[in-house]
Amino acid sequence: MVWTTMGRADEALELHDKAIRLNPDIPEFHCRRGNAFFALQRWSEACADYEQTLRLDPLHAEAHFNLANLLVQDARTEDALPHYAIAARVRPDVAMNWYHWGLACEALGQTSEALAHYRRALEIQPTLFDIHSAKNTAGVESGARCETRPGTGCEGSDSPGSKGKAGEGF
Repeated sequence: MVWTTMGRADEALELHDKAIRLNPDIPEFHCRRGNAFFALQRWSEACADYEQTLRLDPLHAEAHFNLANLLVQDARTEDALPHYAIAARVRPDVAMNWYHWGLACEALGQTSEALAHYRRALEIQPTLFDIHSAKNTAGVESGARCETRPGTGCEGSDSPGSKGKAGEGF
């Protein structure tokens, strides 16, 4: 992930390709390669790697979180909810799990659920500015909405928690 965040996603991709060839059963290798694909905006490949991570480790919080983000970008917010829920339950100490779960709920009009998730995120990380701007004293009515980017390649996802189908760098 460090190489990916340093703008060296191509190099990270090469390293993770080699690591996966040597040992394809390590979930973290697939998740990290998914992060590199994500950084390169290669959505369908990122989605496939996050799904493979979840096949190898169904409770991999970061893969659930990242897959949920891809589903939201693909305008499949409802399908993202179970992934955010698992990420938050597996890693309840990560504020962004709760915050993004709140954003997804807000986008679906689930105001009370969104507010509860925002509150939980604020308990964990009170200084998280985006959370403060996403909620106001009357409830969840700010302009903060999930951006969607249709065509991310997660169409027909068969990952756990996808409707109708068989989070540190979060």
